[in-house]
Amino acid sequence: MRFSDYEKTKSFLYRLFNGLLYTNKDYHQFGVMTTPKCLWCHEEQQTLIHLFAECEAVKDFRKTIIQRINTFLHTNRQISEQETLLKVNEKVVMIQYGKQP
Repeated sequence: MRFSDYEKTKSFLYRLFNGLLYTNKDYHQFGVMTTPKCLWCHEEQQTLIHLFAECEAVKDFRKTIIQRINTFLHTNRQISEQETLLKVNEKVVMIQYGKQP
């Protein structure tokens, strides 16, 4: 059975907003991973806050993606590094890091 990108995104957002998205810290506590460290930077415990807001390696990756999106969109509205746009139920929800939607 193959899932569409829409279904995968919907599942990801459901897990994220309902506390069901696990990180290495969680998998380490479950005994699945040998270390709770972040797979991107290998410096901090991988928590959701670290992964989505603090990890320098992920920030660099996100910067590259945002630059590509801004180049593709060719609009005056530029997505900044401080925000991420997520499409949820046909609405765009802007999530600022460190704040709940």
